[in-house]
Amino acid sequence: MQHHTKPQRLLQEARNLSKKGLTEQAKSIRETATNLLFPKSNNDKSSQQMNIPKSDMKKVMQLINNQKMALPLVYEDLESNGAKTGHYSWWVWPTEMEGMSEPPPSTCVTTETAEILLQKTDLDSWIKILNTFSNLIEDRDGLVNEIIPTIDFGRIRYFLRFWLNDVQNITMKYPSFYEAICRFEKQMSNGVVRRR
Repeated sequence: MQHHTKPQRLLQEARNLSKKGLTEQAKSIRETATNLLFPKSNNDKSSQQMNIPKSDMKKVMQLINNQKMALPLVYEDLESNGAKTGHYSWWVWPTEMEGMSEPPPSTCVTTETAEILLQKTDLDSWIKILNTFSNLIEDRDGLVNEIIPTIDFGRIRYFLRFWLNDVQNITMKYPSFYEAICRFEKQMSNGVVRRR
């Protein structure tokens, strides 16, 4: 894993400013960190999209549509029930694997389509949901399986590996998303599973 100490310090500073309510300053610092990590290139997107298989594009576009429809309902589920009670893991924790019980048409994300997903989905809602999961786990003293059914743990493990390792360079271009995933990963790894 590649470490970028100056941008990571800037991201930490932005988090601290956000906690103090200084959102404009935090946003400016996040943009600086992003520009340090990923200088803009004029022809990256067009050459990248030309090499993406049609089937992968179709699946990521379906994922984007599903997320836009499902994420508001996911948030409502979490707020109303204080835990995951619905069936929507495929859209909150997308990976390179299609969900076995996902309603058709199936979805997935690949290393080639990850940035397209982040550009076109409702990223603010997705971040809000990841942070809500983290808050709920924290509020229950880390009892993860009181918030998320254990059947979802495998998908979550692959989701974290994909976004924090396989496409970390892309994830870090979206600092709020990166922070939300890092926080969620910390809650999951520090969490406890209570046997029933």
